[in-house]
Amino acid sequence: MSFIIKWTVSFLLSVLILFFFNNFNSLCSDIPIMPEVLVTSQQSGRFVYSRGTETVVLKRDEITSLHADTIPELLNALSSIDILERGTPGSQADTSIRGSSNEGVLVLVNGTKIHDPQTGHFTLDMPVDLSAVERIEVLRGGGSTMYGSTAVGGVINIITRNDFTGINGKISVGSFGTIETAAGLGFSNNGSNISCHIRNGKSDGYTQGTDLEYTGVDMLGSFHTEASKIDWNAGLLNKQFGAAGFYSPYPSFEKTMTLLGGITVQRVINSHSIVRARAGARGHGDDFILERNNPDFYRNTHYNRSLVFSGEYAVALGGKYSVVTGVETERTGISSGNLGTHADMNNALYGEFTADAKKAEVSVSLRYDRGFRKENCFTQGAGITVPLGISDRFRLRAEKSFRSPTYTELYYSSPANRGNPALKSEHARSIEAGFEHAGSPIFLGITMFARESTNVIDWIRGVGETVWRAENHGRVGTAGVEMNARTSIAQNWVCRVSAMFLNQSVKQKKGVESKYVLNPPGRTVTGIVTGVLPAEVHCSFMVRYEEKLHGDIQVPVTVSCSRVVKKIKAVVSVHNALNDRYEEIPDLPAPERWYTLRLEYNQ
Repeated sequence: MSFIIKWTVSFLLSVLILFFFNNFNSLCSDIPIMPEVLVTSQQSGRFVYSRGTETVVLKRDEITSLHADTIPELLNALSSIDILERGTPGSQADTSIRGSSNEGVLVLVNGTKIHDPQTGHFTLDMPVDLSAVERIEVLRGGGSTMYGSTAVGGVINIITRNDFTGINGKISVGSFGTIETAAGLGFSNNGSNISCHIRNGKSDGYTQGTDLEYTGVDMLGSFHTEASKIDWNAGLLNKQFGAAGFYSPYPSFEKTMTLLGGITVQRVINSHSIVRARAGARGHGDDFILERNNPDFYRNTHYNRSLVFSGEYAVALGGKYSVVTGVETERTGISSGNLGTHADMNNALYGEFTADAKKAEVSVSLRYDRGFRKENCFTQGAGITVPLGISDRFRLRAEKSFRSPTYTELYYSSPANRGNPALKSEHARSIEAGFEHAGSPIFLGITMFARESTNVIDWIRGVGETVWRAENHGRVGTAGVEMNARTSIAQNWVCRVSAMFLNQSVKQKKGVESKYVLNPPGRTVTGIVTGVLPAEVHCSFMVRYEEKLHGDIQVPVTVSCSRVVKKIKAVVSVHNALNDRYEEIPDLPAPERWYTLRLEYNQ
């Protein structure tokens, strides 16, 4: 795409942002603020929310209006989240929040960790179909005091549906020889619900060595009484895909298998206290071939597992105060021909005290972890939210967070990458301040944030080196500003704009090239327009302008239209509609323009 087109798109989005600022007195909110988050969290178990932070909730109606087909595609609608997809969409995706590494984002399913101790590249390998998702909660900023290791950049909590009944089905065809099928079945009776979703797909890939095949199944269930609630999920996902250029300039091939299960039990003790218990398990297998046509050159198999158990007690005191206390234990391990056999354990105690008054809402949180490598780690957080009239609020939060090295960072060894058993754990301090105004018909929020990280774990190499090494950078400072706005621009039409502008400074940098950490997007602007045309044709238009701190500009545009005829919904999508040419990973071009036609059946 020419520079003029890129500049024009950026300019138009900037004008929209200025428009929202100039109409500040009539702002309104569609992004749920604290009261709604607290209500929804009471239904889902531990809520992803901290005083002084902004928690964004992508609800079911928004998922539908965006015509998204995968969880990474949906998350890409938020400017503060950077989704780096390797190969054909669906193969593998890394997630970054506010310039963090992919290892610095903690993902939960129904409040339970799905931490991958081998590598963050596999975090989004989950047997959860988007049709089974009720909402996604995104906490931006550090979240270790309540959620533990890995939450340096933020937390993503995927809440599955517990009300799905009937039958649904899907078939999708598209560019690159892509075909996907899916089906779901759900039952409900006397407070109980159970559903099952199956999906299968294949693609020849948009370039040589990026083919994909996958099969997944997940089951969800819930049981409710007046005082108790039990939610559970289980699933299996198998994938095999060409991984050419994913981690190094080799024609690689990879097979993965993910098992996931979790259960949450919540009971209301009385009118002011709740107790929750959780158990979750995840297993992940990885068969990696460095040269696809020569498996004997380098082939490695890994199997890692993660088990987590937690208990939590929440009580309201006198109507103005509340206390949450919890205990958590996590067991991780790996069996690998390359990384060896390891088993580790983390135990934690945490708590949060909150005071609500007319003029301010204040919280203080503390956590103690006895870490995976017998580290003693204390993290603290404090936040305040100040209402400024009916529609306005100011918020401020400071937090400490941390993450331990993954098994790949510690022990991996191949002709292209080498781990480092001497790595130190990464620690971070973050602070943010924000203002939100909610009125009618526009919502606007603005947040300034800063994070200082020490012993930042990265893959680096020096001049003339061909092997990437895991090392600790001395200190990395990240600061920026986020803006979010939403308005109705016509009957049945809504416009959303979000933007993030970020800067980074590095002290005691290791190596010359950074593989993951030192080149986040410096400027990201996302514009989304959704609405209804005549003949009940629902449309969505999304453009994402992204400029790396040390790289090219990319402006992928997605246009989708859908129409329902009886019980059949047809969705036509054009991805990268302007055929932008860019590389999210050096020497691995992103897909050019591609199309999909999706037919959905719901009864």
